[in-house]
Amino acid sequence: MLNHLFTQFLRSFGIFFRTIRAFFTRQLVGLGARIRRMTNFSRQATKVASASLQSAVAAVKKPTKREDYVETKRLFLSKAFLLRVALGLIALGLLLYFVVWPYVLSHFLTARFYVEDDRISGWTGRVIVYADEEKTLPLYEGRLEEGVLQGKGKEYDEEGRLAYEGTFQDGLRQGQGKAYEEGLLVYEGPFVQGLYEGKGKLYQEGELYYEGDFAAGVAAGTGTRYHANGEPAYKGEFADGEPEGTGKAYDEEGRMIYQGGFAQGQYSGEGSLYPEEDQRIDAQFDQGEPTGSIQWYKDGFLYYEGESQGIVPQGFGTLYDRKGNPLYQGQFSGGTLDGQWLLSLTTEELRSAFGEGTTADYENPAGGFTVVSDQLGAAALCSFQGEAESQVYGFYLFTPKDPASWCDLLPGKDGVAEMTWPAGTATQRGTVSFQAPAGVNVASGDHQGLTATLESCQVQLLYGGQEEEPVLLSWRRLESMPAEGLSAGGGTSEQDAQMEAFLEALDAMASGSGAATQSTNPYYGGQPVASALQSCTSAQQGVELADALLQYWQAAEQRAAAEENLARTQQLLEQAQAQASRGQDGGQAEELQQQANQQQAQINEAMAQMEKASLAAKTAGVDPADFELQELAFAQDPSQWDVSTLGLTAVAYAQATQGSEVDTEAIELEVKNTLVDLAAAYLEVGTCRSAYEQAAAAAQQTAGQYAMGQATQAQWYAALSAQADARSALYGALAACGRQANTLNGLTGGWVTRTCGWNAEAFGALFG
Repeated sequence: MLNHLFTQFLRSFGIFFRTIRAFFTRQLVGLGARIRRMTNFSRQATKVASASLQSAVAAVKKPTKREDYVETKRLFLSKAFLLRVALGLIALGLLLYFVVWPYVLSHFLTARFYVEDDRISGWTGRVIVYADEEKTLPLYEGRLEEGVLQGKGKEYDEEGRLAYEGTFQDGLRQGQGKAYEEGLLVYEGPFVQGLYEGKGKLYQEGELYYEGDFAAGVAAGTGTRYHANGEPAYKGEFADGEPEGTGKAYDEEGRMIYQGGFAQGQYSGEGSLYPEEDQRIDAQFDQGEPTGSIQWYKDGFLYYEGESQGIVPQGFGTLYDRKGNPLYQGQFSGGTLDGQWLLSLTTEELRSAFGEGTTADYENPAGGFTVVSDQLGAAALCSFQGEAESQVYGFYLFTPKDPASWCDLLPGKDGVAEMTWPAGTATQRGTVSFQAPAGVNVASGDHQGLTATLESCQVQLLYGGQEEEPVLLSWRRLESMPAEGLSAGGGTSEQDAQMEAFLEALDAMASGSGAATQSTNPYYGGQPVASALQSCTSAQQGVELADALLQYWQAAEQRAAAEENLARTQQLLEQAQAQASRGQDGGQAEELQQQANQQQAQINEAMAQMEKASLAAKTAGVDPADFELQELAFAQDPSQWDVSTLGLTAVAYAQATQGSEVDTEAIELEVKNTLVDLAAAYLEVGTCRSAYEQAAAAAQQTAGQYAMGQATQAQWYAALSAQADARSALYGALAACGRQANTLNGLTGGWVTRTCGWNAEAFGALFG
């Protein structure tokens, strides 16, 4: 059956083919005749018009006669049918060219354009756009909507390498995609308007560099940055592509090395460093470095707390044992104990610096004795105490004997920097013959070592073993010459002698046996204060005059101290300016000028106070500049006085001078307050006296150092100015104490004068 049908189909197709062939054959045969007829233009015009009309009519009418058909050997084909077929083929061709082909090209095929082709601006469909006319270097590919990339596509760089693969919106990278540079993947994740946005991954040289949040094209939010080996380098918050906020930093082995605050990629704010697996350093950070003090922990226990340079202990700090007890409190240098500072201590101060650590004393055969801390690995060579206080003359650091100690303070050890020396320091390397003091854990004998001579001491670093590991670091004092020809006082030896006498007078006043010696202050004279007070006509006038004289005294001493300091500052300033004029380093000229301005302001203020006090004193016809005002100083302890007795005395005096109608409670309260103020003022006198004694000792020491070339003139002058300020503060405290005693004396009708003998000759007459 199927064979029969197939055979009939072939026969029908053959008949159709032969019919068409016959038709065209006839047409070819009659072509010559037709050409001849066609050369007759007038005839042809008439026939064409008639034939066109007839054909058009025939095309729409059923064939009714033989002429309406085309005859073949076996078939007659309607001319109307053939015309319809021809028109259909033409329409089909036009449809295919103008509709079907563009649709297929835009939906199923890819158009290829040179970048300057005008058709691109309005094209819709898939394209590949090239940078060159030969179409070898693609710029981008994907689907265009009226000339704008939409949906999935790709971009290429100028060398034709893939630069982006992902989705587009309105020609911009939008949505998920991958970005490349020089053919290597640099980013994978979402885009918004061409920028990285959302959670993505950043790569460097093809390796994952960052994974996390992005905003406006940079890392922002929470994410992780990686080392080249794939280990996390940082986990935490980001801003503008750098760590910002809080996070954790790791080394290439994955060990955490820091956690805390970050700013612009650097450690900032509160944080913790982890220099070793069992160690932690807590500090405030700025630009990647600790600022202020640090807290250093080992095995979870506090090891060191104090100042630092970076993470190296530098400055004042405290070293602890595992129980939290201080092993050492004092100065550090380069991560270890500051031997130069320790040489400046007395033995008592050294023991205090060793805190609560266990120490042992050994008598040294070569002289003196050593104080040894086996926990620290430290020993101090001290002198025996005789007429002078025991001093530290040598200090040694070595490997601790105590096996439980966690301290190793030798150079190059845990947290200790290598030894460095100031520029110009004389050093010598070679064999050193070492005689170990008692208690030092280093054998006596010859060692390889380095010796450095500093201004105030000699430093030795001894090595041991084939690798030349440090085994001992020591500091020894150099013999010093005593200072000569320099005064440690406020400017003249006469003033120093006067001050020593005055300090002795304070002891006398404390026992109520005398008053201070005469001052050399140029702003008041030597007449006795009693003669000034005796010119008063009443006790109240005498109290007011005494108060004015005390205020004048305090201001005069402040002025004298400020003028001394100003003279020294101006001298240093002139030297600095002279150096600057010669093209040399002028030093602290600007700072010195500021100091001079401040000191001049102090002088002006003191002069104003002196003038104010002078005006108050002149109401009694007295010029304060004529009298020895130190006679009004008061320095006796009122803490043992009977407040009740003073209160009753004050009430009785008020009733005697003002009448019986007085406010008893108010008077008693005023007495109590005045007594409290007097007690506070007396304590301040003691504090200021101690401060002056320390300042005087420091000035004397600095004077000696200056004579030996171990201190600068500026340092010596600074010590002298500190002593002058301390002297002024001491006089001010005495004047303040005198004013409170004067007030209490006025309230109690001369009780202080009668009891303590304070200016008895003058006040005794006034109070009767």
